[in-house]
Amino acid sequence: MGLFDFFKKKSAPQQPKVQPKPSTSQSIPNQQTSHKGASDSQKPASSSVASLPSNIQNIIGAARLGLMGAQTGNSRMEQENLFNMFNLVQDACSQLLKIPTDQCNLVGSAFSLLLSYRQVRENEDLARAIADYAFFCLSKAINANPRNEMLHAKRLSVLAETRDFFYYTVANAMELPDSDPFDLLTCAPLRIRTNDYLYAMVKYDLSFMRNKNFDGPMGELIKAATNAMSNKTAQDGNDYIDKIMIYLINTFKKY
Repeated sequence: MGLFDFFKKKSAPQQPKVQPKPSTSQSIPNQQTSHKGASDSQKPASSSVASLPSNIQNIIGAARLGLMGAQTGNSRMEQENLFNMFNLVQDACSQLLKIPTDQCNLVGSAFSLLLSYRQVRENEDLARAIADYAFFCLSKAINANPRNEMLHAKRLSVLAETRDFFYYTVANAMELPDSDPFDLLTCAPLRIRTNDYLYAMVKYDLSFMRNKNFDGPMGELIKAATNAMSNKTAQDGNDYIDKIMIYLINTFKKY
């Protein structure tokens, strides 16, 4: 079983009552993300949370309750709070910039879990937005705790599970031009031209992970990155992650 599968629900979730608005990709739709550690929602809330603005408290609280619902098998509690968290962020995604670092693992994990919902994954704009939110929050958590193996595994799972569309964010951050069939340098599809960047990011996260044996999309991505004919290094991958974070920060500030 792949790491991302751990967070999938056993029952079909209700249809979300969300109307996503453009939020994270320049002229491209939004994105999605991936998962969380089983103990995240059970950790006591930081004493600093009580001093945060109410809107930030509400986002953190919804994330915590959503994950708690998933862990206790309370699907209604899980779904209502995860969708509420998403709607709260969609009101102004710049709020993510104000999530305290010690709460980013929690919020990023909640967005990752939301990505496992079938109706979310079937709506590419919605999924792309959530992927951006998850990637941003988990990366911010990693920056504060760079040797945390589980955090790197979570982010890697996000990359694997959202590979069909996260390349748009990669392309935007790297300022890659759209495909042009009449130009030898850009005739390949964006997904192909972003593979080297993606594989380098995978190598970077893998460098912190002792367990590199996963099945499903995560295992497939690890195998592809390991076997790729590319001179991009793990350090290059870290540089690309930094560029994506700058791109996302600048994008969130607009909303």
